[in-house]
Amino acid sequence: MTTLSLGIIGCASIVRRALLQPLPFVEGVKVAGIANRTRSRAEALARELDVTRVFDRLEDVLESPEVNAVYIALSNELHSEWAVRAIEAGKHVLVEKPIAMGDRECARLEERLAGRSTVVLEGLMIRHHPWQRALRMLVQEERYGKLQRIRTELHVPMRELPLTSYRCDPDRGGGVFADLGCYWLQALQQLPGFEATKPLEWQASSAFDGPQGCDWSFDAALSYPGGISAELSASFEQPYRARHVLELEHAVLTVNDFFRANVGRYKITIKIAEPETGRLLDSISFEPQHYYENQLTYFRDSIRNGGNHRQLLGESLERARFQERLYAAALYRDRNPGDHRQQRRQKA
Repeated sequence: MTTLSLGIIGCASIVRRALLQPLPFVEGVKVAGIANRTRSRAEALARELDVTRVFDRLEDVLESPEVNAVYIALSNELHSEWAVRAIEAGKHVLVEKPIAMGDRECARLEERLAGRSTVVLEGLMIRHHPWQRALRMLVQEERYGKLQRIRTELHVPMRELPLTSYRCDPDRGGGVFADLGCYWLQALQQLPGFEATKPLEWQASSAFDGPQGCDWSFDAALSYPGGISAELSASFEQPYRARHVLELEHAVLTVNDFFRANVGRYKITIKIAEPETGRLLDSISFEPQHYYENQLTYFRDSIRNGGNHRQLLGESLERARFQERLYAAALYRDRNPGDHRQQRRQKA
C-alpha cells in the first residue's frame, strides 16, 4: 500500500496529541516535513518527530512533491484559507477544528472542492469512536422511550493564556464557542429523529467578558419538533467537565468525561440510569481507545479507499454555518440586552 506522506503546517500544541502520539500505532503514515512561521518551533517539533525536513515557508509544504497530504494546525482564522490552498495544490487535507468560521468560508471550500476527489477531513476526533454509534442506536431503538432533552457541559479551564494566543482574540476565532461548540453540535448530528442544525427556535448568550471581548463562557438552547430540546454550557472559566446527558422517557443516558480519550487510550462508558432515582440500569463500555489513532487511521483509509468522508465534510460545514448564526445571536443579545429578537425561528 502507498504510504501517506504528511506535511505539517503549523506547530500548535495539538500536533503532539494528534500526530506525535498516534503515529507509531498507525501503519502507512509518515511525516515528510514541517513548516511554521517561527522556524525554531518547527525545528523543535521536527526533532521530537524525528523528521529531517523543515520547510522555510508554509507554502513550501504545498509545493513539495514528497507531500501528498497536509495536516493544518494553525490558528482558527487560518484553517479554511490553508485548506483551500492545499486543495488547489492537489493535497488531501486534515485540518484542525473548526474547519471554517462561517458561511463565506464554507462556500469557498465547497467551490474549490467541486469536481475533485480530494479528501478533506475536519479534526474533530471524537467522531471516530464507537460510543457515538452506540448512543445513536440507544436513541433510535427507543428501548427506553423517546428522546426528550440533551444537556451538554463543556468546561475546559484556560488559565494564564497569553494575550497573543488566538483563543484571546475574537478576530482570530478566539473564545470558547468557536473552540468547543463544535463538539456539542457534532454529538447532536449523530442522533436520529431531528435535524441538529435546523431547530425551530434557538437562544444563545455570553457576557463576552473574556480577554479582548472574547466569549469565555457561552450558553445556548435549541428547540426541535416533538418537544426535543438541546442545551449547551461551555466555559473556559469553570472547573473541568465534559459530558453529554440525554433524557429519555424511561432512562437517562450519560457519557462522562468524553474528552479523556484525546490524551491516550482510555475507556469510554455510557451509563443508563432511572430518571427519578438515578439507579444504574445498565452500562456500555468500550475497550480503551485513542481518538487520534482512530482519526488518523480514518484519514489514511479515506484516501486509500474512499468511504463516507464527504458526508463527514458536509456535517462539518453545516456545523460551521450554524455556529456562526448562534454566535451572532449571542453577540446581538449582548449588545441589545433589552431586545428579545435574538430568539430566531425557522420552519420545521
